[in-house]
Amino acid sequence: MNKSWDVLQTVRLLQERLPADAPILDMGAWSSEILCCLHMLGFTGLTGIDLNSAVRSMPFENAINWVVGDMMATPFPDASMMAITSISAIEHGFALRPLFREVSRLLAPGGLFIASTDYWPEKIDTNGIRMFGLEWTIFSQEEIAAVLSTAGEYGLRAVGDLNFNAAEPTVDCVERRFTFVWFALEKVPS
Repeated sequence: MNKSWDVLQTVRLLQERLPADAPILDMGAWSSEILCCLHMLGFTGLTGIDLNSAVRSMPFENAINWVVGDMMATPFPDASMMAITSISAIEHGFALRPLFREVSRLLAPGGLFIASTDYWPEKIDTNGIRMFGLEWTIFSQEEIAAVLSTAGEYGLRAVGDLNFNAAEPTVDCVERRFTFVWFALEKVPS
């Protein structure tokens, strides 16, 4: 499948950067593969949050803390996470400032926010299209630049080089052709 590369990229970065007992939160966890993959690799401090109550029926319920709730207003303590992931979730009802405010609050200094989202360099109109009952955005290169700029306002900076080129679409959905973009941000110590 053309999609799971972002899960692999995320797992690799987390394995390189964090011990297996590091607290990790997945935002938009319903049907996400990331926590299941991390669990199978021996990670233990795993929590997933999603608005969809079906998240409680996700696998490994004895090893992963599945929580029903809003990813932009979580019940978790300040600086309690070493990593937060959001794989193919922020394009659904994304609110830039509340999300980064919450991510910054939750991450310990040096912690990582890793996300992937629907993307195409030029803007693709999705007005009026809803997925999972939420607005849907296919981010353009200009919008991703704005996302990263706003993240910077909350003490989050890009990890590594940024490249937002896209040669060809890998997804055809609702008569829209696009691909995905992946990025990792680190919380700058205050």
